[in-house]
Amino acid sequence: MSSVPRTDHLPRTGKSRDAQEVPTTDTEAMTSSLERSHRRLTLSANDKKIAGVCSGLAKYFNTDATLVRLIFVLLIVLGGSGVIIYLIAWMIIPPARPSTDAMLEQLMKLGELKNAGVLTDAEFHTQKAKILAD
Repeated sequence: MSSVPRTDHLPRTGKSRDAQEVPTTDTEAMTSSLERSHRRLTLSANDKKIAGVCSGLAKYFNTDATLVRLIFVLLIVLGGSGVIIYLIAWMIIPPARPSTDAMLEQLMKLGELKNAGVLTDAEFHTQKAKILAD
């Protein structure tokens, strides 16, 4: 006989090694669900090589854009389906709307260029109008 008491009839407490992280408070649960509900698949406006499909997918799935680009290259090399998938995604996925933060950052850089003497007043106003029109 074993001297170790049986515990299989008791409820388990704590986490098993394979258990996933579960939000511990209502606030954490709401935050994670809010983040998921505001996540939209869009073409990237900032980090694009051709149309922004790969970087848009990477942002949506919270991964590196280079990894997604490599997957598309492999699909192209291994049968050409990557081209078809890319073109369909380009037509279906909507373009991203520029965020206010991105606009402000561009305007600040533009102001720095003007203050440094790189841009004239006319060039500054032309570029500013383009940024605000997007």
